Amino acid sequence: MGLFTSLWNLIDGTVYLIGWVTAFLVLCSIVAAIIAWFLGILRPLYRLGLGLSRKRITIIANSEDSESLTNLIRNSKIFSDSRIRRICSREDAEDIRISDVVLYKYSGSPFTLREVLEKKDPNASIVVYAKPMEIKDPADWLLMDEFRNVSVCNLKGRLLNDLLTLMMTTKL
Repeated sequence: MGLFTSLWNLIDGTVYLIGWVTAFLVLCSIVAAIIAWFLGILRPLYRLGLGLSRKRITIIANSEDSESLTNLIRNSKIFSDSRIRRICSREDAEDIRISDVVLYKYSGSPFTLREVLEKKDPNASIVVYAKPMEIKDPADWLLMDEFRNVSVCNLKGRLLNDLLTLMMTTKL
């Protein structure tokens, strides 16, 4: 009987130890999965935060449209006012080169689309804001296709979405 009890205690202790080790491994796996999920989601959130805090937005339009677009961006309370620049005349052409994101109003702008695309930094992105059916020249569509990080937006509701997307996809 003593041998049977000793054997039983050995098996019971081994199963008890295996249970605790298994529970510990499951707990470690759950913690590792949570950390992996956070690391997967934190990188895009970090890039978005840097995009919102560091990127300079330049609005190229006539003074009336520029005011309207600036108010639209300011009212969203997503972007810092100090990071928003406006270009309403040809004298401010140098501001295009130092911009990270350019918002270009297709009609009524002091610059042509070609000038803006050629003056901007190669790593900068551009959102071309044009009302529906406003861009009729196929040459302009082909020109925009030659450059990377160009988006055409024809609704003010989509404008902020395009700005946010381009901020995350361009350089930090």
